[in-house]
Amino acid sequence: MRNTRTATFIVSLICWLLASALLAFIIAGIRDRARLISDNDNERIFNTLSMIRSSKTIAEQIESNVLLKERIIAFGVYNNSGEIKYAWGHTPAHFDEQLIVNQPNSRFGRYTIPDPKGETFKFVLHSKQRNRDRPSPSEPVFSTFLSGGNYVYIVVSHQKYWRTQKVTGFLFPLCEIALLSLVLYIRHLYLRNREYRSSIEAQKNLVVLGTAASTLAHEIKNPLLSIRIQTGILRKILHETGREEIAIIEEEIERLQSLTYRVNDYLREPKG
Repeated sequence: MRNTRTATFIVSLICWLLASALLAFIIAGIRDRARLISDNDNERIFNTLSMIRSSKTIAEQIESNVLLKERIIAFGVYNNSGEIKYAWGHTPAHFDEQLIVNQPNSRFGRYTIPDPKGETFKFVLHSKQRNRDRPSPSEPVFSTFLSGGNYVYIVVSHQKYWRTQKVTGFLFPLCEIALLSLVLYIRHLYLRNREYRSSIEAQKNLVVLGTAASTLAHEIKNPLLSIRIQTGILRKILHETGREEIAIIEEEIERLQSLTYRVNDYLREPKG
């Protein structure tokens, strides 16, 4: 039984690990899907912003565009010293360069800064490659703002993405505990079922043994009755001769009858 418990524990552990791996794969797939959707939304927002040709119409463009108005929370432009040049929405009064110090730099000098608490992504665009006093008004807004090494600060709302991250992060340990509980419960049911089957087999053996004992007691009792009758006849015929031998026979008959009675009494008890 101890070997069975050890084997079932190992099997349960393997099943739990496999189920956990599958759960982790599913959670990773859900998160990766949410990330791809957010990346696609970000590109749509940047493509829409890149079509703006004049900084004077940024507020009007954001207010008039459904996508930009829904997703953009703040839009700011800062010079090299961090002083604000243009602001829309809730932008900081001064740009802190420490915000992008430890952030990975993507192409075109764009920094992506996740903010789980605010359920947003902050984007900072920075370039020192061009330095012109009067950029052409026909150029995209990013090219205009980035001339002279300026910063463009954008805050984009991503509530669905962060909600997915929080929900999956909360559900994963709960699902792990549920899987572990389910595996242990199935193991418990298996062990109980095995013990029940063993008990039934033992009861079957006891029934067979009891039947055999009852039959044997019955078969012994009948010949003893005949022997007792014959010893009674011999006692009358022989008178004084052979009484000692007859007494020994009767004593053995009593002992065997007492044994059969004890067997029958034991079989009548619930435990027997």
